[in-house]
Amino acid sequence: MSYDLTFFTPRPGVDVHDIVEVDEDRARGKRDPKTEAKKKKVSDALLAHDQRLELFKVDYKEVAKLYKMNIDEAYDRFRDLELNDTQNGIQIEIYDDSAALSIPYWHSGDAARRVLEQAWSAIEIICRETGYEVFDPQ
Repeated sequence: MSYDLTFFTPRPGVDVHDIVEVDEDRARGKRDPKTEAKKKKVSDALLAHDQRLELFKVDYKEVAKLYKMNIDEAYDRFRDLELNDTQNGIQIEIYDDSAALSIPYWHSGDAARRVLEQAWSAIEIICRETGYEVFDPQ
């Protein structure tokens, strides 16, 4: 179990629930170079700030084989960036137009305080780099 936060771009007159309730498995188009650069910029800022985070490397050849698609389709379909702190259990996912951060519930006391401070730093970086706002869907 985890505590999950969603990052989104607010839109005037649109309820936040309507913005964040997006099916992540939806078919998406081709990669947009500007969007890919924005995601990389956020990822780079997070990695530079917190050396505990590691970027998950997708094996696109294996994905293509598993899903019976060509490698370009695998790149287009599985293009989200995932950063993990395996020691503390924090996971950050950066999508084309949003992001997500998960914090496991297993921490307590001083460890919980440190992990929440780590997460808060990530929240500040994501919001600063993207202009997103953060939402607790729970």
